[in-house]
Amino acid sequence: FIFVNSAAALAGMGVSSVAMPPAFPIWLAAAVAGGMAGAFCGSRLGRPAWMRPVLGAMLVIASAKFGLQLLL
Repeated sequence: FIFVNSAAALAGMGVSSVAMPPAFPIWLAAAVAGGMAGAFCGSRLGRPAWMRPVLGAMLVIASAKFGLQLLL
């Protein structure tokens, strides 16, 4: 779903008069590299014993950042 949604958004930007940012290729490469690294770590190196606290910490950090954005 996320891939199809992102592809639709990029297609919409391509059709509209909005120009892609100059850093778009770098962002795309970073997203692909991060996805591949995450998939590798999750499938081969990940063990639920250490992944759950790491994912929990990530959710706490993301929630705090979102909460701060709402307050400011």
